[in-house]
Amino acid sequence: FGKFSAYYDIFSAIPYSDNVLFEIGGNDFMLDFVSAKFLNSNAGLRVKFEQKDNYEETEGYETKQIVARKALRLRGNLATEISRVLRIKTQIDFTRFTAANFISKGYAVSETVRFKKDNYSLAFSFSFFDTDDYYSRIYVYEYDLDGVFRNDLRYGKGLRFYFLAKAEIFSNLFLNVKYAETFRFEKNYFDAPQNLPSRTIGLQVEYAIR
Repeated sequence: FGKFSAYYDIFSAIPYSDNVLFEIGGNDFMLDFVSAKFLNSNAGLRVKFEQKDNYEETEGYETKQIVARKALRLRGNLATEISRVLRIKTQIDFTRFTAANFISKGYAVSETVRFKKDNYSLAFSFSFFDTDDYYSRIYVYEYDLDGVFRNDLRYGKGLRFYFLAKAEIFSNLFLNVKYAETFRFEKNYFDAPQNLPSRTIGLQVEYAIR
């Protein structure tokens, strides 16, 4: 039917002090499933639960108390091979964060189209995200320049898109270009300088000696 992967991690850190802000303990659990190919498609489902305990100032207490920060992260995706060179992937992420009486939730919907031939490839992705705040942030993997790994961080409300092109210009000479832009939408969008679009342009030239 497919492939299952799972892990469970329990950790305990050094004793807490005001000079050391690490968590004092916690655990992680993840279950990941990728289906066998059916009608040129693969479906995936990932469930991850995280708990991190730390001493924090709590209302009604004079001293710091142990507070458990819990995060539930769900991810579902469907990847379809339209042809030998064209692939489309739809991904939906959901996060729920809790700590004491505090709750934060968020989601992201991403669509990625990738075209790949022998000597060049093109990728385009569009994503809409909406989270209550930074605590319910969502990480989304992106295709990037060769040798670069990017797990993009998304929080607040907005959208992001990027375009990536890779080509072999001449024999052993490769050119990679990426353009990405993120828009954030707030109530006073035009009055908040921090909500202006953020743009990233990447250029990579590589010569391979064979």
